[in-house]
Amino acid sequence: MGNCVGFSCDNASTISGVSKGVISFLSKANDNVHVQGCACHLVHLAAQKGCGGLENVNVQQFLINIYFYLQVFREKPHKIFKYFSATWLSLLRCIDRVLEQWNPLKTYFCEMDHCTTGSKFQKVKERFENPYTKLYLLFLSSVLTLLNSPNAFHQQETPVIHQLHSNLNSFFVDFIVQFVKASSVSQSEKDLLQMKFASVNLQKIDTELVIGAKNRTYMREVNENDMRLKMFYADAR
Repeated sequence: MGNCVGFSCDNASTISGVSKGVISFLSKANDNVHVQGCACHLVHLAAQKGCGGLENVNVQQFLINIYFYLQVFREKPHKIFKYFSATWLSLLRCIDRVLEQWNPLKTYFCEMDHCTTGSKFQKVKERFENPYTKLYLLFLSSVLTLLNSPNAFHQQETPVIHQLHSNLNSFFVDFIVQFVKASSVSQSEKDLLQMKFASVNLQKIDTELVIGAKNRTYMREVNENDMRLKMFYADAR
């Protein structure tokens, strides 16, 4: 039975070196060694790619601007976390803290008089004045909670490599049923991985998408017939 070695990268050969790196050394020492890329990093990259693909709001830049602007003015409400794109699990924590401090932050940027007209300040102000910004943050808070679950599970101190396959398979099912009809999700692992989940015929209608209970409540405050809401649903998919 071969040994399994994991590397924290989406393409292990890029970092660890097939020709001269760690992989090459291990393969020469034992040709039964199997190199496995880091599943946690892959999920992190998928989440990062998804968040960056939102067409109508750059959430990461919004969070960064808030943090740096408050630092300049030495404003310290309940601490606003700094977002680092390379730090796993950090985006959810940053989003949840901004949502927690939403009203005082909005008051600060939109209602208080400031002696600045800088572009960063104006961009943050515009985001707070747009009711759909909160809609996106609430959505990401919901979906990132699910995306973070396998990462948190596999980063615990006790060995869980033997649960990697079953855990990620369960996560994949939990994730796609957010937007795919449950009747379309096969119990067969082979069929599941071959599912054409991008097909419109397999997907739920907008009102059935799982976007978070808090988001559904907040939607009552915005015009549900607004074109921006249709754009939000498209982004969520």
